[in-house]
Amino acid sequence: MSKPIIRSISAILLSTLLSLLSGCNSSDSDQTTPTTVDTGTALKQFDHCDELKSYLISTAEQQDALLDYVQNSSVIPQEDFSSSPETISDSSSGQPAVNSVTGTNNQVAGVDEADFVKTNGDYTYLLSGGNLVILQTWPADQSQELSRTEIDGTPRALFLSGDVVWVVSDLYQQSFPQFEESLAVDIAPRTNQMTKVTLLQVTDPAQPVLIRETILESRYVDARMVEQQVYLIVTAQFDLSPVLEDPESAEVDELLPTLADNTAPSTSTEPTTSVICGCDAVYRPETANGTGTMSILGFDLANPLADISSQTILGNSGMVYASQENLYIASIQDHHWLWQPLMDGEEHPTPSTSIHKFSLQSSPQYLASGSVD
Repeated sequence: MSKPIIRSISAILLSTLLSLLSGCNSSDSDQTTPTTVDTGTALKQFDHCDELKSYLISTAEQQDALLDYVQNSSVIPQEDFSSSPETISDSSSGQPAVNSVTGTNNQVAGVDEADFVKTNGDYTYLLSGGNLVILQTWPADQSQELSRTEIDGTPRALFLSGDVVWVVSDLYQQSFPQFEESLAVDIAPRTNQMTKVTLLQVTDPAQPVLIRETILESRYVDARMVEQQVYLIVTAQFDLSPVLEDPESAEVDELLPTLADNTAPSTSTEPTTSVICGCDAVYRPETANGTGTMSILGFDLANPLADISSQTILGNSGMVYASQENLYIASIQDHHWLWQPLMDGEEHPTPSTSIHKFSLQSSPQYLASGSVD
């Protein structure tokens, strides 16, 4: 099945399940107790780090068993669902105007989507050729380029909030040796593709000031901004098979993606390194769906040096949708995990998509889950 067809079908399924999840929670006020459409799809938290470590090791063993089963099986699943994250979005550049500003064509009013160009009417902020370019665009007879700032890696998108510009870019670890030592782990091969978030103060558009750099051992999926809160979605897939040779020697922090955060990048201050999410902020599905991670990170552009909030789901990533109150992430059963029902004896297994709902009240907070076959 082609990816456009899969995307269309998935979008329809997502729309259907969103209506169910919306009905499940009649109020969009802050909630801390998960409510679910189907208790079999509700995400579970870990009571302690040892439980998380055991889950990751057990899932890695299950994954290896599935790979062996696939290699020795003559049965071929009829559908090939791609694991590439898909987003439901329709982003295009905005055009400055005299009395009004047209921004990104967002799918939901009040929810800004990451784009390569943003404008506030007087100035336009553009990602071009690996640079953040700031243009004066009004008055028209004074249009000119004011500054050009190099952005590490391959810039993907940006947000503008007041005098702060938030930029996300793709990095490849071998290109940035200064971070290799802080992000390296001996126990398991790590991903070579990473994500960088760069924050700049643009009070003076002619002289942007770098105020924060954050590098994550994860791949960029999508981002949304509600008011002054940016929600970044990233995913990581680590090969944990080497851990199975001596699982007792592994620390749980070595099995999870890491971030390096520097809130004073213009000085000699070293970045602070930590896991993206602590054990108490990691969720797992009822039925294992891989050792990969999907993480939601919150950046407060009203206070750009504030702590980064985060929550992580173990499993595969998929589509992203956001309203002003909630964010939804679809997790697709794919690749060798499609074989699990066959290995368990099911004759006609049906792949399913789980959708997880998070509140966007300041920091992301898990609320509910549902699934569609």
